[in-house]
Amino acid sequence: MNRRRVLQSAAVGGTVALAGCVDGVMEHFEGSLQGVIPIEIESEASEPQTVYVEAHERRTDRQTYEEGITVSQVDGTVHPSHLERSDQHVYIATLDPDDQTELQAHQTTVTEDTQLLLIRLYDDELVVRVDHGDEEEVLGTPPSADGEGNGDDEDA
Repeated sequence: MNRRRVLQSAAVGGTVALAGCVDGVMEHFEGSLQGVIPIEIESEASEPQTVYVEAHERRTDRQTYEEGITVSQVDGTVHPSHLERSDQHVYIATLDPDDQTELQAHQTTVTEDTQLLLIRLYDDELVVRVDHGDEEEVLGTPPSADGEGNGDDEDA
């Protein structure tokens, strides 16, 4: 009988310890997923384009992100590395493919509440949408539905 009690105690103790480990693992992964702001770049341009993204913390001006992304697929979507989920100034620019000079640029701010930074590329336009959770900020003007632009840009 003592052996059964010891085995029961060990099983209960092991189960409790395992439950604590599972909670710790879940908290780790939830924290990691909540700590980033995804970036999506959608291209509706007829030629490949290069996008430059740079971010700085608002409080310290420490650079937190710098990446040049070439979108070579026409009508494609690219998912570059994420931004940190913190208060930051973000600078987004399209670059000339020949000499890397800036063609168009927008600057915005992201916060801990920001859900997504969406960059849309058109032949002659750069549009940035920032989903702040309860509101959306749109920088730039998508091409009109009369031209070659698409009609889903009016759902903002």
